[in-house]
Amino acid sequence: MINPEEFYKDDSPDANSKHRMWRTIENEIKPIRIHSGYFFDRRSFAMGMGAALIIIFAAIGVYTVINQLVYINTPTNLKLNSAYLSAIKQIETTMPRGNNITGSVEVDEYIAIQKEELKEIDEAINSFHDEYPEHDYSKIKQERLRQLYKLKLDVLEKIIEMEGNK
Repeated sequence: MINPEEFYKDDSPDANSKHRMWRTIENEIKPIRIHSGYFFDRRSFAMGMGAALIIIFAAIGVYTVINQLVYINTPTNLKLNSAYLSAIKQIETTMPRGNNITGSVEVDEYIAIQKEELKEIDEAINSFHDEYPEHDYSKIKQERLRQLYKLKLDVLEKIIEMEGNK
């Protein structure tokens, strides 16, 4: 603890003034007592939560605007390619898997041939993506890629029809 006598040498106040002064200082530096039930300041908590919500909504808005600007500036060829890809993915996830052999031998052989053709088309698409950059905008290359996508969709449609006829 601080000894008050060290601070007063020659021009010291009287004992009563010293006592009052040090009592005031001690009262000012005592830790603030938290009232029971209040562990945080409500106003600062509400302001912090409001600021956090504003920041979250602002970030979502910025992300949405940037996403829309990127989509708007994407060439039509790439939009078509992404539409074909999403259609192919949806069909592949929802199409029945011909694991159960319940149909005739001709149907099962036809489905096996179509699945082999599907694998070859996938290999052609993958090699096409390996040979050319993803955002190659040349019309001939994009047209060839769309033809491969159309061919894959046709094969998937044939497989679904044949599996439905089993």
